[in-house]
Amino acid sequence: MPDLPEGLPVVRHGDDRSYLLLLNHGAEPVTVPLPRPAVDLLGERDRTVDTVTVAPRGVAVLRS
Repeated sequence: MPDLPEGLPVVRHGDDRSYLLLLNHGAEPVTVPLPRPAVDLLGERDRTVDTVTVAPRGVAVLRS
């Protein structure tokens, strides 16, 4: 699990895949280094990322 800034809770769930949901309750964007490369399901689905920036009051959904 990555070291996450305060105010960015995480939920993980999945059967044969891992999903990471990042919820930014803060007023500033937050960039999070991921523990392993993942696909940003709300961004470019064909692109694997190793960091993600979550907008203020935003969400990121990643699959690895």
